[in-house]
Parts: sequence; structure tokens; C-alpha cells
Amino acid sequence: MREDIIYLTLYLITEMANYLLAYRVIFQAEITKDKRRWGVGISSLIIIHLLIMIIYGENISESLSIITMIMLPICILQKREKKYFIIYPFIVIGTSNIMVSMTFLCALLFKASEFKVLENDTLRIFCQCIPIILMLGLEILNKRNKKKLIYVQLGRQQYILFYIGIICTYLMISALQVISKGNISKDVINICGLAISIACIVFIFLILWQGIVVYREIQYKERCEMNEKYLELQAEHFQQLMAQDEKMRKFRHDMNSHMNMLKYYCESKQYEVLTDYLSNMTQESAVYDVTVYTRNSSVDAVIAPLALIAQEKNIEMEWKGILPEQTKVALYDLCTIVSNLLKNAIEACEEIAEEKEKKIEIRVGSYNNQIYLSFRNTVEKNIMVEKQRLVTSKRDKDNHGIGSQNVKEAVQKYDGTIIYKCEDGWFEVKIGI
Repeated sequence: MREDIIYLTLYLITEMANYLLAYRVIFQAEITKDKRRWGVGISSLIIIHLLIMIIYGENISESLSIITMIMLPICILQKREKKYFIIYPFIVIGTSNIMVSMTFLCALLFKASEFKVLENDTLRIFCQCIPIILMLGLEILNKRNKKKLIYVQLGRQQYILFYIGIICTYLMISALQVISKGNISKDVINICGLAISIACIVFIFLILWQGIVVYREIQYKERCEMNEKYLELQAEHFQQLMAQDEKMRKFRHDMNSHMNMLKYYCESKQYEVLTDYLSNMTQESAVYDVTVYTRNSSVDAVIAPLALIAQEKNIEMEWKGILPEQTKVALYDLCTIVSNLLKNAIEACEEIAEEKEKKIEIRVGSYNNQIYLSFRNTVEKNIMVEKQRLVTSKRDKDNHGIGSQNVKEAVQKYDGTIIYKCEDGWFEVKIGI
């Protein structure tokens, strides 16, 4: 009985590790660091299975582990999102296929049937550890690369393909396992089983790769659209600068005449006429036609329309600092960071009641080829920050928070730092790249 309990515990731990790593590595799910949730999840699993084993036996307990492991997205994952529950069967079958291929390989090496290998507790645990090793290797590769090698976009097409893959692989593997209990040659069954299980794994990886390709295509399309938008804004900003320069040249050409008129009005003490004349001069001089924010023309082109939106919504904006025209950060990434942070700040100010202060303060600068950005805005209520991660309060969590994620990815590309702080009615983002 004691050996059964030890085996069952090891089996559950390795199975749980397989599923959690699949969630983390393939679907980038965040694992909770809450010790209480970990304790509740693990202790509940072990207690449930011990009771099942005592009442119905070890085999029934193992069979039901697939059902009870659904507690992982409930207790262990950081967010209880619908997509993680929908994709759970794919994770189960996908990791199981790797284990099955290892059992057939062991059966071939030891000249035994796959059924006999599964009856050996040590070999079964060993086979179950192989997917863990593979996924840990993939996680290390992911962390070493600034751009993630594996990231699957979850859309309707992917869900359909995933479930077709699940059904196909399940039917092939289960049929083969049933046949392996018959009187057919063990070697033939094991070779066929190994070949089919490897084919199933390849099939699953092809489905995953299709998801990765779709995600990268979406990223590429979004990047192209944003580049076109940035180019349009820059062209518009450049035209405004050209128009401003033309007005300034015309104004300078008539400067002597203007100065003589001002002198005349002063000497004749026609102060009201002087005031009107100065006002007209200011308008015609084009000094205030185009606002310069950071002195980086590309960034200013992105800021200008957003600053106009803020002005229309009675949001006070204050800018300080200068950004160089040439930086180590690609203009696309720099514009992505600035535009998303400014959009988020404007959205936060929009939620503030009319009678309260709506203000955005931006500080920018550079030193030794490093860029520093600080975006600070008033908020209606404090924004949750958990371990330097924002917790969105919006209902549509799949579609919102994308801007913050784009900022995070752009900063990480240059090994930069991003710090969030929210206190005393102010939310602040500090970035160093």
C-alpha cells in the first residue's frame, strides 16, 4: 500500500508538471506564485486520488487523473481564462503522445509488449518525465531568444485544428494500444506503435506550427499597418513644418515694415491698435502653428494627433525633455512605446469625473545612448500592479491590455526596464532603454 501511494504521488506530480509546462511553454500562460493556491491545488489532487485509490483501486485513480487535472487552470494558472479550459484536452493528448512513444520505444528495447512496460511503475514514471525534459529545453530556448520561438495564436481556426488533431491521434494511439494486448508479434506492434506515435507527435507539432505562423502573420500585418500609419503621420507633420517655414520666411521678409508700424503706434500711443497688430503678427508669424514636443520629428508626428485628442477632452498635458533624432531604438519601436503609453494615459483621464483634475505629465531624455521615458497621469481609482505587472480591469481581457503588451515587448527587445507605480491618484510608467 505504501509503494502504491508513493507511485501515485510521483505519477500525479509528473503529470501535473507536464500539463503546467505545456501551458507555460506553448501557450505562454502565467503560473501563479500564490502559495495558498498551490497548496489548495496540490493537496486537493492528492487527497482526491488517495480516496479513489483506497475505494476503487490504483488503475481507476490513474484513469481519472485526466479529469481531476482540470484543477490546474482553476488553481495553479494565474488567470482563469476560458481559452485555457478549451485547450486543456489538446494539452492532455499532446503530452500523452510523447509518453506513449517512449513506452513503445522501451518495449522495443526490452523485447516486451507496451502493455507490460505500462505495468512497470519505474518505466512509466521515466516515460512521463521525457515530455518534462523536452518542454524545459524549449522554455530555456524561449528565454534565451529576445523574440519568443514558440507562441501560438488562439483563434477559431486553431481550436478546430487542435480538436481534429486530438480526435485523430487519440483514435490511432488507443486502437494500437488495444491491438498490443493481442497475439500479434511484439516487435511488429512496438515498431508500428513507435512509428504511429511519432507521426502523431509530428502531426501535433505541425498544428502548433500553424498556430505560430498565424500569430506571426498577424504581428507582421499589424506592424505593416502601424508603419503605414506612422509614415502618414510623419508626412503630415512634415507638410505642417514646411507650411510653417514658408509663413516664417514671408514674415521675416516684411519684418522691417512691421517694426516701423509698431514704432509708429507706440509713438502715437495707439495702444489698442498696437495690441491688435501684435496679435495679427503672432498669428501670421506661424511661431505657434506646429508644437514641438521632443524635437524628434518622427515621435512628434505620432504625439501631435494624440495631443489634439487630449486637448479636445480637456486633458492638460505637460512635456519636458528632448529626444535625439538618431537612437539605438528603431523608430517603429520608439513610436509604439510613446503612442501606446500616451493612449493609455488619455483613456485613464477620460474615466475621471469632470470636476476632478485630468492631467498628463511626460518626461523624456537621453544619456549615453540610453533613452528614458516617464509617463504620469491622474486616475479615477488606483490601478492594480502585481509584481510589476498590470492587472487590467476591463471586461474584454483578450482584446484589451494589448497596448501594454506591445510596450512590454518593445522594451524587452532592447533589454530595457519598465516600472509601474500607482499611488495618491497618480499612475506612472518609467522606461529605460
